[in-house]
Amino acid sequence: MKFKLSAEQQFKCAEAGLIRAQRYFAQFNDQYNRKEDNPGDWVRLKGDFFKFVALQMDAIAAEMVVGEALGVPYGDLSDQRNKNGADVGSNIEVKHTAWHDGHLIIAPRDRSNDIAVLVTGSCPEYRIAGWIPVAIAKQPRFKSTKDSSYWVGQMHLRPIENFRRSSYGEAQLSNL
Repeated sequence: MKFKLSAEQQFKCAEAGLIRAQRYFAQFNDQYNRKEDNPGDWVRLKGDFFKFVALQMDAIAAEMVVGEALGVPYGDLSDQRNKNGADVGSNIEVKHTAWHDGHLIIAPRDRSNDIAVLVTGSCPEYRIAGWIPVAIAKQPRFKSTKDSSYWVGQMHLRPIENFRRSSYGEAQLSNL
């Protein structure tokens, strides 16, 4: 499912991304400089604030896209919920990668009762690649050989169009 953000949506993501980056850059910089097995984009960022802001903007846009697609609230976009709360609705964890053929990456600290949704692309064009329950993504067959994360290929994801009709979608939407 493809989405193109309007100029107004892009401005909201940019503003929220800058706020989120200002709040959390020092925390992430300190936390990830001490970790050797950190999955994701931090290795590429190497403490670069401008790149961190751009990463936050894309992550926020991905949350917005999923919320809009499902008609589910995505809350305060500038709030970095980390693993304390869902990105969208009551239990949707949004994962983003700029790579169109990229994997959904699940960290061990991701909540097993959540649903993970992968969004690919970069501003202003995004695509929802699909979804999978986090508990299923944490199976040994998806375990990375390089670190403690789980890498799920897009062929293992369920289409977002089927989410509402699934038992997971029914449970998610009944919690709102």
